[in-house]
Amino acid sequence: MKKLLTGILSAVLCTASLSALQPICNDAVIAASSSDGKISAELDKMLSQSNSGEISVWIWLTDNDKPDFDALAEEQITPRTEAEAEKYYALSEAERVDLQKAARLEIAKEYYQNKNNEFVKTQGIAEERIVFFSVLTPAIVCRLTADEIRRAAENESVESINLYDENPEVEVPTESEPKMTKEEFLDMVISENEDFSDGGFVYRGDLKFDAVPDGDGFDLVVYGIKQEYYTPNVGVSGECLKFDVQNYIVGTTPEFYSGCFMSVKSGDTAAYSDLRFGVTFYVENVLPGSPQPAQNIIEASLNRETDIAPYVYSKITPGDVDNDGSISASDASLVLMAYSYSSTGKKIALNNGAITTATVQ
Repeated sequence: MKKLLTGILSAVLCTASLSALQPICNDAVIAASSSDGKISAELDKMLSQSNSGEISVWIWLTDNDKPDFDALAEEQITPRTEAEAEKYYALSEAERVDLQKAARLEIAKEYYQNKNNEFVKTQGIAEERIVFFSVLTPAIVCRLTADEIRRAAENESVESINLYDENPEVEVPTESEPKMTKEEFLDMVISENEDFSDGGFVYRGDLKFDAVPDGDGFDLVVYGIKQEYYTPNVGVSGECLKFDVQNYIVGTTPEFYSGCFMSVKSGDTAAYSDLRFGVTFYVENVLPGSPQPAQNIIEASLNRETDIAPYVYSKITPGDVDNDGSISASDASLVLMAYSYSSTGKKIALNNGAITTATVQ
């Protein structure tokens, strides 16, 4: 499920950049570390050993020249006639925001589709050799020969070329591998230092953390992200989130929102090599969506493997399902909605007593 969600998010929902993190790869990709800074170490090694056959690679293009999508969207939706102005200002604030989001999305789609198409055309890559073509990020996955990979690396628009495994094998831990505790995992991936000199992945700062079991390991939950840092469809300020992208490989979209899931793998230079885990981020008082916030806590909880309420709400009162400070008919309505969903086999992960003890005053 998590891999499916990650793939969908990477291909469809990415519309903006997270300033603290450059989009680089997914968990099947190896970090770029060759001398030219473009071809990854593992891919470079493979190229030196063989000069025949096609290799699947993930190519990221530079994104420094992208236009200001927000400004272009604002210009596009700004009324130019009296009739347009009357129609525009008759909309609610939420409707105007949705209008700008839609305009921004279409502008970004057109830009990245043209950018990636131009690269494919310049390099002469046939359509049947393309594995994945992003229309919302400067990235493609394709099968190239060694010579074609080296030629692509010479293109000044290329930022990195990484090995891509189309059929990654599932790694099964051996009996001799030690099983870390929750505390050991958090100590491993959370950095006390802004320079990540202690080998962590996320800088602690003012954030809160939790670890949830996932097979023989753990996934990381980062929460307590201040709402003032959050803008839907734009991202979270780098002042709030800092990642170690030198020692870790992050499979993600440039976009960020409450409930966003990333897959992470430690690189060869990390203190703990070959560590794989997922990370989910929650913004306080913002119900997770994709990317717009869900309308209510029940919708936000559907198909979640963990209870999201403790990560979104600073205080949970049994019965106050919508967390508005009072137990009322709206809470009972949400309980009935949850019951209806569960009766049809849909998964509701919300618990902690907030929903099971709801009453109507």
